[in-house]
Amino acid sequence: MFDVVRVHHRFCAVAVCAAHEVSAGAVDDRFRAAVRATKIGPAQDIPHITVELIHKYLTDLKKLGVL
Repeated sequence: MFDVVRVHHRFCAVAVCAAHEVSAGAVDDRFRAAVRATKIGPAQDIPHITVELIHKYLTDLKKLGVL
């Protein structure tokens, strides 16, 4: 469970960095490069989040008392 939270925090940090770009194309390129640099997931690319994973995140956050 804590690994999921740690990956989520890394993913959010990458998203915040990428959000400072002005051009949508530049945001996409910078975001993808930042995600690839952190080597998240087996594809080491922007992960696709399933509905099941979202439900797991919510369940884990509720168990931690965050929600």
